[in-house]
Amino acid sequence: MSQLPKAYAPRDVEGAIYERWLAADVFAPDGAGSTADPELPTFTIIQPPPNVTGSLHLGHAQRTAVEDLMIRHARMRGHRTLFLPGLDHASIAAQFVLDGILAGEGESRLSLGRERYLERMREFVATTREVMLAQQRRVGASADWGRLRYTMDEGSAKAVRTAFKRLFDAGLAYRTEALVNWCPGCRTSVSDLEVVATPQTGTLWSVRYHLVDPATARPDPSTTITIATTRPETILGDTAVAVHPDDARYAALVGRTVRIPFVDRDVLIIADEMVERDFGTGAVKITPAHDHDDHATGLRHGLPAPSILADDGSIEGTGTRYDGLDRSEARNAIVADLDRTGDLVSATAHEMVIGRCQRSHDVIEPRLKTQWFIKTGPLADRALDATRSGRTRILPERFEKTWEHWLTNIRDWNVSRQLWWGHRIPAWYCPDGHVTVSASEIGPDACDECGRPATDLRQDPDIFDTWFSSGLWPWSTLGWPDETADLATYYPTAVMETGYDIIFFWVARMMMLGLELTGREPFHTVYLSGLIRDPEGQKMSKTKGNVVDPLGIIDSAGADALRFAVIHGATPGNDQRFGPARLEQSRNFANKLWNATRFVTGARPATIPDGAPRLSPDSRHMGPAERWLLSRAAAATEAADTAIAGFAFGELTRALYEAIWSEYCDWGLELAKVRLADERLDV
Repeated sequence: MSQLPKAYAPRDVEGAIYERWLAADVFAPDGAGSTADPELPTFTIIQPPPNVTGSLHLGHAQRTAVEDLMIRHARMRGHRTLFLPGLDHASIAAQFVLDGILAGEGESRLSLGRERYLERMREFVATTREVMLAQQRRVGASADWGRLRYTMDEGSAKAVRTAFKRLFDAGLAYRTEALVNWCPGCRTSVSDLEVVATPQTGTLWSVRYHLVDPATARPDPSTTITIATTRPETILGDTAVAVHPDDARYAALVGRTVRIPFVDRDVLIIADEMVERDFGTGAVKITPAHDHDDHATGLRHGLPAPSILADDGSIEGTGTRYDGLDRSEARNAIVADLDRTGDLVSATAHEMVIGRCQRSHDVIEPRLKTQWFIKTGPLADRALDATRSGRTRILPERFEKTWEHWLTNIRDWNVSRQLWWGHRIPAWYCPDGHVTVSASEIGPDACDECGRPATDLRQDPDIFDTWFSSGLWPWSTLGWPDETADLATYYPTAVMETGYDIIFFWVARMMMLGLELTGREPFHTVYLSGLIRDPEGQKMSKTKGNVVDPLGIIDSAGADALRFAVIHGATPGNDQRFGPARLEQSRNFANKLWNATRFVTGARPATIPDGAPRLSPDSRHMGPAERWLLSRAAAATEAADTAIAGFAFGELTRALYEAIWSEYCDWGLELAKVRLADERLDV
């Protein structure tokens, strides 16, 4: 130790230290190097599994640093501490990435077929998996790597099948036709939470629909009603025109019939309070199969709901010349044809908000699809009771209001996804229309209702929404549904740390499913971290060119400097700005610690033999400076414990910085230099 180099080179130090930790087996609560007290309560953090689709980003590093801080503190205090690492298969994200790679090779999902595509996906994931794990080790995560879990391993697959079977048997999982959010780019339905509301300037078209003459049953060339629409291509699926019941302009027209252009469909003019009289002309077209509000209106009035869109977003099944055209091409053609016939009244700029897919950024299309849903009302009630009673708390507390609002107004969860990569829904259909749900790895022996043999049954081709498998994470990782020793020892977990942006994607679903399937809250504290932004407060993105590579920081400044930088000044639920100044401060702090260590080890008297136990000096030999230093060390320890107990991690780093830099280095070491230089003193 006395031969420490003058310059601190983290790359020459950190890796070797981490390897010594691994060799000593100190990360596992039951490892050979564990000094845990079995009488103390366990402390468990199940790592939010990063997507196995690429490399570590700064948000991953920040989350890992915060989780590892809590874990190391609990471990130092003697608790049996489990930091269980994992990876998420991220079905839609992984498929989006792989589809891009295949497109560059001239291939696609369809050209490969399901089995070859899944084989290619497993090869892709095997590579990215090792990259992600190596990067997490470089950040210094003191995880129990022997308990590593993956959302597509057999343990997770068994948990998924069992969970769905239990929900189905309890009447909480059901299959029905409903309007879903469809992404033509990803070719799957997506949840409301995966639809990004995007403001943009669109167009509001006013179009004449001709009323049908009761005497001739033909459209009247001179009698029309003008409707307003932002989506002319959906005219092909109209089954009504609606006006507000109190709108005097149209009172006489309610109950009359109009002819829908191009498809020659005669539909009623109806009155419904959902119509906004001040929007456009005050008359709107109703397309129940392709608009959420229109679908609700259609159900109230018993309207048919013809579907006009294919999976890729093209027009189909209308019997018009527009079939086969992409939706944008069809829009242009329909507008041109309306203009040609004289039925296009106007086209004006219109500020609007459209839904885009979080992954592909394609415009989302509402579509009628038969899907599996989870009935969330009863589950949400139990999750709300857990937070209202204080059994689980959310930090910062201001997010409890958001939590309350969302869970109070929650809609049933569409868990079907029309993808190939993921857990396939364990439901089988027989020719007689019966549904059999099985938790068995090989499926059912026969139809539960009529006894048809398994050879006559067809499994649902869809997979589960990724959030369904990750919603089981805190207990599936510990062996559930089996009654394992780990499940009995480490569940419920202590803290769930994650970003505030997925409180509904993930945290709410873990709470709902955990209470239903295990009867217990999966964690007692939800710690919501903020997002990391650039020095100007902008969200980091590759397109903006402001992304910071955490591995590059580790190469230059070290993992310790990175970890300190992403925690220093952070408060729960608040975004933080990250830039060169913060990193430089943290690197200087690491250098200060290195130089202090060089001084201490270099000043070691030769009279103290190597290997001598490190003991506090006899109080009889301590002067005022030493007593002061020990008192400040005790105060710093107490401040650190208090800050961690209160989840004030930014305050923790401030206290440590002040204690080490200002008190220990600036005063303690300088006073020590004076004493060491005094030859009259016996050291």
